[in-house]
Amino acid sequence: GTPSNTHILAYSKDHSDIYLLAPEEILDPVPGLGGSENERIQSNVVIHQNKKFGGFFSVGSIAWAGSMAWNNYRNEISQLTLNVLKRFLSKKKFMKD
Repeated sequence: GTPSNTHILAYSKDHSDIYLLAPEEILDPVPGLGGSENERIQSNVVIHQNKKFGGFFSVGSIAWAGSMAWNNYRNEISQLTLNVLKRFLSKKKFMKD
């Protein structure tokens, strides 16, 4: 269901068993649901350009917003977020068609 022209900027891998599938993804609680065993456990950072409404930027981590305040907002997460917001406000395209 991902729209075309959506680009993965970053993704997570090699999770420990602390990370589990979301409850709505689990039909039957069986072994193999932990991060070291299940490839469906992931987090992606994606960006999409759309000619009609600009596009979207999406992160697969609930900790993203909380990470921005670290070191008085002088960190990579804050900078990446600022760069994306500035580009969305710009009239210049951020991806090739």
